Amino acid sequence: MTAVKLRYASIWEEGSSEASIVCCTTAGVGNAARAGQQRTTFAAYEPGTINIVLLVHGRMTAGCMVNAILTATEAKAAALADLDVKDHETGAMATGTTTDAIVLGVSGHDHYGVNHHYAGTATDLGGMIGRLVYGSVKESILSSQREERAL
Repeated sequence: MTAVKLRYASIWEEGSSEASIVCCTTAGVGNAARAGQQRTTFAAYEPGTINIVLLVHGRMTAGCMVNAILTATEAKAAALADLDVKDHETGAMATGTTTDAIVLGVSGHDHYGVNHHYAGTATDLGGMIGRLVYGSVKESILSSQREERAL
């Protein structure tokens, strides 16, 4: 599903008394873009460039899962901003690439005894998601850029 070489994959994990999370990201910014601006579009596209897999060991409501995707997307955009990644077509600050994907897997296991209802940045769960996605996106991008500069 990725156009990025797997050697640039970044895997981060964190746990608490309420859940544990693994985040795996492959990220490149050759097709960085800013959502919400007029740009060239296509009817279909190839596999993505920033791909995030979040695996949560714990229980989450359906609404919480949607909230987790929102928090992950915010963290991805923050990492791009902090790396000063620009949309190659418009020059604006990029919020992603033209082919990003995210997968959320939730075990549903009641080991922690908590059913999470929210995953925004003010929650323990959302805080973990934000840190993991931010760190793994940034690390994967920097890893691929280091090799590009070395070539």
